[in-house]
Amino acid sequence: MAGNIKIKTEFKWVEYVSPPTHSLLNKKSLFRVIVHEATFLKDSDFIGKQDPFIRFVYDGKTMDTDVKDDAGKSAKWDETFQFPNILQRLKANESLTFQAYDKDLTSSDLLCKTEPLDYIDLLGKTDPIKMKLEMFDDKGNKCGKVTVST
Repeated sequence: MAGNIKIKTEFKWVEYVSPPTHSLLNKKSLFRVIVHEATFLKDSDFIGKQDPFIRFVYDGKTMDTDVKDDAGKSAKWDETFQFPNILQRLKANESLTFQAYDKDLTSSDLLCKTEPLDYIDLLGKTDPIKMKLEMFDDKGNKCGKVTVST
């Protein structure tokens, strides 16, 4: 196992005023993701400590948390990402995958990732839900768990 990531998502129906260039967006379709922390079972760096960050893609746009320099096997972010138009993602049957990376001077190495998550599973019903999801390395081996609250 490589580690754990704690993630909180929140779906709220709220009034949304879209920018003029996005007038076709549904006014009640905001999606919020909060990346809280990650815990890894091993440090991928041989010298020093790994510098982790979390990455996911929403509507074709790559979103990254801040890099936590020298965090090693444990990092905290509590970063919030908020996106419009979740209904379009639902209708398109898209999914969300959380990936943990180690930032190095010239590149970023993938540590582990979740299986693709359907947006409908992240939204819950009326009450918040909490899910513990397995994370896998690039060879498909279990490397940790991620906790997601919605």
